[in-house]
Amino acid sequence: MQVVTEVNSQTVEQFFGEYGWSFETIGDGVWRTGFKGENGFFTIYMRLTENWLYMTISPFVPQPELEKTRVHTMEAMLHFNREMNLAKFVLDEDEDVTLTVELPISALRYEVFAEGLTALAYYADDIYPDMLELAQDVNAVSRFRSLSGKTSKPMVA
Repeated sequence: MQVVTEVNSQTVEQFFGEYGWSFETIGDGVWRTGFKGENGFFTIYMRLTENWLYMTISPFVPQPELEKTRVHTMEAMLHFNREMNLAKFVLDEDEDVTLTVELPISALRYEVFAEGLTALAYYADDIYPDMLELAQDVNAVSRFRSLSGKTSKPMVA
């Protein structure tokens, strides 16, 4: 296990190297990377602050324009938040649906970085078709709802 005494930009870039993903530095302590999954291409932004490393896909899906699609999308976000480990859905300052992982610097070592990035990638690819449909189709039904409107089984990762 690698012991990290101080987390800085160089540390994060070393972690990228160990993980095997390329990245682009777009600012001081800010990187862009991405991957192609089975359900789409996802751009991930990482930002290192004094206390946190944020891994974010924003926007994850387009903003729902209609009230009904917005309600269904927000409801699904809450269900997914209960089911996911490490990752969570949030609304950013522009009200975009965002998928994020927030890792505390105090516990950051390569294994934690890898688990966070793996979780973000897994959930992004798995959930994207459902969330895109909910955000765009007023007749879409969440995987957490049956056609009768009742809550169904939780997802299994």
